[in-house]
Amino acid sequence: MDRIKYMRISELSAVSGIPTPTIHFYGKEGLLPEPVKTGKTMAYYTEEHLERLQAIKKLRDEKHSIAMIKQILDQKLTGDYTSGISEKTRSSRREDIIRSAIHVFREKGFVETSITDIIHHAGAGRGTFYSYFNSKEELFFECADRVFLEIDRDLQEIQDEPDILHKLQLRALYFNSIYTKAMNMINLIRGASVSNRDIFREKLEQIMENLIQPISKDVERGIADGFLRSADPTLVGWMLMGASEYGAYLFQEGYGGSKETFLQKAWDIIYNGCVVEAVSGEK
Repeated sequence: MDRIKYMRISELSAVSGIPTPTIHFYGKEGLLPEPVKTGKTMAYYTEEHLERLQAIKKLRDEKHSIAMIKQILDQKLTGDYTSGISEKTRSSRREDIIRSAIHVFREKGFVETSITDIIHHAGAGRGTFYSYFNSKEELFFECADRVFLEIDRDLQEIQDEPDILHKLQLRALYFNSIYTKAMNMINLIRGASVSNRDIFREKLEQIMENLIQPISKDVERGIADGFLRSADPTLVGWMLMGASEYGAYLFQEGYGGSKETFLQKAWDIIYNGCVVEAVSGEK
């Protein structure tokens, strides 16, 4: 820890393993202290921020909500935070409510779902609901975080793949396998984000950035290693994500035969394009 004094957010992200949009999100939620600002757009982070992020990550892995994490951190229990969490908070009732909420949100959408719908499905009382969550919105974001936390865990196995082209293919294959689960939640957030509430738009931006940033980094590495031609890595990441989303939808609809055949055709288009090389002298 002594060698790390001050870090830009990109360095903090690299050291902690947490994407920069997520760090910004934690800051907005009050989970991190303010960075050291030396200008309007210049800010530095310290070991305290790194320690906080490590504590937050551990708490998120244990499936605690953002509100509970904030309470734990505010009580300065980061060294032994479990001692301050009641048995009730760790009980299976909370998990029942989250599972029921995911199910009901997918069936009815965010706007049409009520707390009554959720507690009826979970077989819980209203008092039990409010002992874990302050609002429907808080539970909704907890459900979204839960879905994408599980996706993040699965994607860790892809990180060690040394072949960058094969790594991109593995990402597409994995996204195809979790398409229904991921897109149900993304579309729920997209639907909620059309309201005039910034919190939903910010959540959608955070999730999309977390999905696309690793792809863009792979593309950037592929360009640096000479496997991919020079291009804007961010733009390529978004384009590949779009291709993966609609390609997975098409495959789910029964188009293209086997998964292997479908992916082979798709990657041939991505790598080789659709335009026949122009004859010399022609425009």
